[in-house]
Amino acid sequence: MRRLLPLLAVPISMALAGPSPASSVTVPDQFTSIQAAIDGGADTVLVRYGTYPEALSITRVLALIALPTQEGDRLKNLLPRVTRLRAQGSYPSGPALLVRGFEVTGGASVGGFHYVYLEGCRFDSSMTCNAGSFAHLWNSTVFGSADVVSIAADIAMNTIVGGTLSGYSAGAFDIHDNVVIGPAAVGIYGGEDVMVSRNYVKDCTNGIHAGYRFGSHLDGNVVEDCSGTGYDGTGTPLGGGNHITNNIARRCGQRGFDLAAIGMYVVGNTVDSTGQEGIRGLSVFDELRDNTVTRAGSTGISAQTVLHAVGNRVIGSGGDGMRFQGARDVQRNVVGRSGGRGLVVMSGLNNVRAVNNTSYLNLGSGFDITGNAPDDSIVGNISHGNAVGLRWSGSGAPFLGCNDWYGNSGGNVIGVAEGASDTTLNPLFCDLPNDDVSLSAVSALVNLPGCGQVGALGVGCSYPAAVEWRPGDAGLGLEAAPQPGHGAIRLSWRAPEAPGEIAIYDAAGALRWKRSFDAGAAATPWATTALEGRPLPAGVYFAKLT
Repeated sequence: MRRLLPLLAVPISMALAGPSPASSVTVPDQFTSIQAAIDGGADTVLVRYGTYPEALSITRVLALIALPTQEGDRLKNLLPRVTRLRAQGSYPSGPALLVRGFEVTGGASVGGFHYVYLEGCRFDSSMTCNAGSFAHLWNSTVFGSADVVSIAADIAMNTIVGGTLSGYSAGAFDIHDNVVIGPAAVGIYGGEDVMVSRNYVKDCTNGIHAGYRFGSHLDGNVVEDCSGTGYDGTGTPLGGGNHITNNIARRCGQRGFDLAAIGMYVVGNTVDSTGQEGIRGLSVFDELRDNTVTRAGSTGISAQTVLHAVGNRVIGSGGDGMRFQGARDVQRNVVGRSGGRGLVVMSGLNNVRAVNNTSYLNLGSGFDITGNAPDDSIVGNISHGNAVGLRWSGSGAPFLGCNDWYGNSGGNVIGVAEGASDTTLNPLFCDLPNDDVSLSAVSALVNLPGCGQVGALGVGCSYPAAVEWRPGDAGLGLEAAPQPGHGAIRLSWRAPEAPGEIAIYDAAGALRWKRSFDAGAAATPWATTALEGRPLPAGVYFAKLT
């Protein structure tokens, strides 16, 4: 009889020859190369620190993870180094592709997977990622450009040097907390309907470009030292519900913000030092609120149509301060020291309401409004030290009331009669030399009888830092110079035909200094001292000529 068991055992032992597939392997412990471990079929490949002169090719779902390096009692994240990375799948429906903690000295490209996770890597050359459903690029450094395309993505806490961080999606894209340092044509390029928040971009031609179509959000970003435009949104002028909030643009060669989509909410942004406009809108702003623009090369804020322009501040523009082709509600804005006009509203929307704005020391008119009266109203504004207080053109006459036209060299109002409740009072700004145009507590404009507060800002100080005196404040043309002054101020007036007295009072109405003069006298020095010769503290003082 033949014995069959030994013969049956032979093929069994042959079938077990070689390593069996495992869920996790480590390089170089079990495989001498990373590619061999990938080809071995393991679900997870762990790699110890070292230099691996390999161009990796991945064609299946895999987790490729660098192991931390132990030095004494400390773990250090030293990155294993490979030459290139190419991952090309075929859109499996299973788990995601994960690559964590590698340095790739050459190019890297990933595509063909539904879900891609790239974390904690360094790419010494540009990288691309094309995921079917979701892409995740976190905490990585790229020297060159990083290009991510997916239906949805989360791109966060990366550093891009010498290239563009770009993301395009047909769904939800979140680009946040990244740092991009140029040179690059664009620092961050976002497709349509993206969330771009808390990023820092420097030394690029254009800082951040986003396609504003149906709900993009830019919030809390900082763009500095870009030779072109800080925030460019001119590519897709459609849609609505776009929010541009709390962003900063500094030292841009062209514009701070250049926006073209409709339905824009532009709120709380800051622009400092641009070659052209600070903020330019080529379509419709639903809300233009609480933005600050200083030192724009041309117009500070320029918009085609604005429904609500409220609480904005523009200082030191080379051209007009604010210019709107059409605007409905223009309230509580501050514009000063512009090379052109202060606040300009041209015909466009009906029922223009310019209420409680402050326009000061502009080379052109403080307000230049072309309206469609009789429903237009210009109420409660301050126009101080401009070429003209208000220049009106358009059909009919608007309603004017409770405005303060003070010290405008070319006259108070041109093109329409002043309102019955308009006035000409020194507003007593808190610190005009430093552009603080809030009102002193002693200003009559804090609560003008029958009007309430006049101007954009309420009380900001007890007394102004300096009192500005103007010819004609008193019937005898009383003047004081220099202003502000300390130690020696010259008080002068038109010489009367009788003797008189000049007295100085503090803001509380207490007499602090006086001097009599003879008929024909026209001036006297005041050493800014009190009756007893002691120096008076800084503050606001009033002179009375009798």
